[in-house]
Amino acid sequence: MPKEWLHLRHHIEAALEHDLGLTTIEDVEQALADRRMLFWPGDNSAVVTELTHYPHGQILHVFLAGGNKEELYNMLDSIEEFARTLDCTHVTLAGRLGWMREQPLKDRNYKTAHVVMAKEL
Repeated sequence: MPKEWLHLRHHIEAALEHDLGLTTIEDVEQALADRRMLFWPGDNSAVVTELTHYPHGQILHVFLAGGNKEELYNMLDSIEEFARTLDCTHVTLAGRLGWMREQPLKDRNYKTAHVVMAKEL
């Protein structure tokens, strides 16, 4: 793992607290090592993305993000540019409902595509 990971890992761990409990930090580290996911370090924030393939295109999905909100928003420019180089049709992100109200996301033309609901069994 890159040295930035050790410094920023706690942001990804905090983001996992809002997950359904289906992914551990060790799972993320393995996916990063296997290059199934990509780590985007900031100064005081971190993002983990994954490429998702569909029959008619692919998306770069922001799977986990945590840290300084302003820095995270600024990181989206690089993430979007990288997605374009991969010929992705979209960048997606999932998060708590509060993210839908964030003006910086609206300013970047992020829109709610669908809502995911979950029930623990």
